[in-house]
Amino acid sequence: MEESAIKGLKVFGADAPKPRVLTTVSVEGYDTSLPKYLAELSLRKLFSSCGEILFCRVSRHYGRGILVKSVAFVRFEGGAPEEKALKLNGTDLGGWTLIVKPATWDLPSSVDPMSFATTAEEQRVRTKGIDTSLPKIDNQIALCKHFSSCGEVSQVIVICDSGLADIFIKGERCVEKALELNGCKMGNRTLSIALVVPGPPKRKGVTNSCGKMHPRFFIDPVTKKMKKPQTEWAREMLKRMEMKIERDKKEKKMEKLMKRTMKMKIKTVES
Repeated sequence: MEESAIKGLKVFGADAPKPRVLTTVSVEGYDTSLPKYLAELSLRKLFSSCGEILFCRVSRHYGRGILVKSVAFVRFEGGAPEEKALKLNGTDLGGWTLIVKPATWDLPSSVDPMSFATTAEEQRVRTKGIDTSLPKIDNQIALCKHFSSCGEVSQVIVICDSGLADIFIKGERCVEKALELNGCKMGNRTLSIALVVPGPPKRKGVTNSCGKMHPRFFIDPVTKKMKKPQTEWAREMLKRMEMKIERDKKEKKMEKLMKRTMKMKIKTVES
């Protein structure tokens, strides 16, 4: 009995794992005319020197879809980053003076907690040729600005030091507009751009699928022509797409034929 009690004291006493400390600061005075994701990236860059950022939320009004002028939230791991973050109070960010203070994790009542969830269909394009010597956050901001004319950029993922990055966009004709930027310069770098579609499923037991470059949209930045699919998977994907296009055309023809037949029947009955 005594031995078990001693073991219990060791587990729940000094040897017990320390509770995770999370701290949150509120930020006011940022530029609300910026797109939501770009505003979040700008705040992430500013507060990255304070410590590990777990979360950065810029509030968006649920009904109107615009940024709320009241407050944004930045959450850190540990207590030390909060002291550094509070020292940034009064910092100039793009001509706007920030107000930084401690905060509880509460959103304004005018904001729907689910307003960050996307309802529009999101497309993913991959770009090659970014400057790997720059910090990751700088490339994210630059790519967000570069593709902002194509639609709403919701996320930019820089893939390690490979010179590749994935950009998630939504909006009307966003993919076509993004592909038109193929061969354009960003700084002193020429970017090549391709649409990414879900690839074949992984081995049994893994539910996620990997992303593959779309064989129909991969364009050579030098010749400005579409590259021929080099792999067996790409050739198979291209073949399936062409078959689907043909099948869709036949279905549309059948629909038109059915409508015409129905109209003729109605006219016959009326006469």
